[in-house]
Amino acid sequence: MRRGFVVLTAAALLVVLAACRSEPVSTAPEASTPLRAALQFGEVDIDGQTRTYRLWAPPTAGFEGPSALVFALHDAFGTADSFRQATQFDQAASAGNFIVAYPESLVGTWNGGFCCGRARADAEDIDDLGF
Repeated sequence: MRRGFVVLTAAALLVVLAACRSEPVSTAPEASTPLRAALQFGEVDIDGQTRTYRLWAPPTAGFEGPSALVFALHDAFGTADSFRQATQFDQAASAGNFIVAYPESLVGTWNGGFCCGRARADAEDIDDLGF
């Protein structure tokens, strides 16, 4: 449960540290090493609730300098996976060399406060911002 959070935190820390360097650093593997894009599944504990997400990282992310992270929030009553398939952000991320996180809502909606009426996530006071 916490392993995914630790991995994600460590990756974020490395990106921040790399961005702080004044000279470029090449950590790319040898050209003969094949790189594969990866879809990872993770989970993190927020207020005693297990929250899940999918993370798409193109093969060159992080090797050519810091990579952007885009959060792709699914629509009401959708899922992270259906949103991933419908938007095809994975292909855009691979072409643009950025990482995409697809968080999964707990109850089919997000706690957007006043913007979204009294959605179930708001009514149940789910901490989507903490997630």
